[in-house]
Amino acid sequence: MTPHITLGACSLVADPDALDVLVAGLARQTDPLELGFHHIGVFFGEEGVVFAGVAPTQELLALHGAFWQAFEEIAVEPRNYYRPGSWVPHATLAIRANGREREQALTFLHRSKEFPLIGRATRLAVAESANAKPKRAWALGETLARRWE
Repeated sequence: MTPHITLGACSLVADPDALDVLVAGLARQTDPLELGFHHIGVFFGEEGVVFAGVAPTQELLALHGAFWQAFEEIAVEPRNYYRPGSWVPHATLAIRANGREREQALTFLHRSKEFPLIGRATRLAVAESANAKPKRAWALGETLARRWE
């Protein structure tokens, strides 16, 4: 799984070209973002997710809000937990972990001297699922956003 922070998800995108235009435009308007991973958390349930939580900066929240303004128009059944006001910005570290695996991951991370971590977001991408490699991506802050396929 490529390290990433998901801005939004849905069952289906009604207009994939509009999504590309949205993401490319946001990439052009957004400088690379410094991200601070300051805490570790767990989303309980079927997915058993262990994550590194991202400190929600004004820049990150503005990007997320701008994304959702347009995404809501083209998303079929958008996932509510990604909406502004509900979203928990994070990077998944382990998924589908059972109780013992979650405990092992949390113990390892607790003992780690690596936190807090500082990272840098350098592109926006479109993927078919959180576990998939990005299908298309655009560099942040470039006047002519490069597109990778």
